[in-house]
Amino acid sequence: MLTHSRQACYISLTNQKVHAPTWSLPAIKTCPGSTPMCRRLCYARKAEDLYAINTAKPSRARNLQSTKSPRFVDMMTALVRSKTAHGFFRIHESGDFYSQHYLECWFEICRRLPHVRFLAFTKCFGLNWADKPGNLRVIWSVWPDTDVATVPPGRRAYAGEFTPRRPTVECPGACAGCRVCWTGSQDIHFKIH
Repeated sequence: MLTHSRQACYISLTNQKVHAPTWSLPAIKTCPGSTPMCRRLCYARKAEDLYAINTAKPSRARNLQSTKSPRFVDMMTALVRSKTAHGFFRIHESGDFYSQHYLECWFEICRRLPHVRFLAFTKCFGLNWADKPGNLRVIWSVWPDTDVATVPPGRRAYAGEFTPRRPTVECPGACAGCRVCWTGSQDIHFKIH
């Protein structure tokens, strides 16, 4: 954990699925693009409820507070640099890009760490992604109740039942040995759990 004047940033170093350091924010509260189905079946919210007292909910709340610090970009750059040994970093196992300013902070963090491959799934289709750095892979998150007309061009991650628009890879359930989200070009399908 890296702290600065009562602000704390917490990165989860790994979990049984992602196998990469991960930054998270509170579920639903920071997900302006979420759909009713996404909110109802939110896996991240289940983790917050399950681990609320010990880890997930308090650390995600502190992370959200740290994003409001004028030093957020500097703090996160230093933290990611110190915790990313293998060159892969996941933005948001929980939460999303809740504002244009916050998204631009991540653009700057990615620019400062060109050797790191960043990955983010997002439902924030209406933000301006024009300045996205090349080392940030963005995959549009699509649920069965997503208005697909609002989804920008690019890779998609489908949750639940869907009709693919092009070849799709089934997520094996863990990133170890796969990394298709970071390196592939296909759309991806995730089972709802």
